[in-house]
Amino acid sequence: MRTKRKNESRRLVAMTLAKEMAAAVGAGEEERDELIGVALAVGQWLAEEGRPGRWDTVAPAEVLRAMALPAGNEASGFLLSLAGLLGHAALQGDVEAVAARRILREIAGLAESPPVAAFAAQLVGQLDGLAG
Repeated sequence: MRTKRKNESRRLVAMTLAKEMAAAVGAGEEERDELIGVALAVGQWLAEEGRPGRWDTVAPAEVLRAMALPAGNEASGFLLSLAGLLGHAALQGDVEAVAARRILREIAGLAESPPVAAFAAQLVGQLDGLAG
């Protein structure tokens, strides 16, 4: 059992985060694979930036640039999964809410898809509700 410290992010293992979220939302095999792919891509980016496991420091625009994803469905799908992973981590207390809100707001601003932007904004609202 992991210990959670209030207002303190911890290093996260990408594969573990993806599997935990997939289990929590009852994701099918395709969705689980998508979550794992996104988590591993972000985990690799964090490692290359010298911040392994520090999901509280993710910069969505920089990750998208590094991955060279074309605008449209691929980028939207990536941002949707990233928002879900980050929201899950924050709601579990693994990523500091302040950092998660900042990153989720950036995702909402980057998203070309209104549903993806709305999902990221909804997660920010959930985190705001927990702070009260």
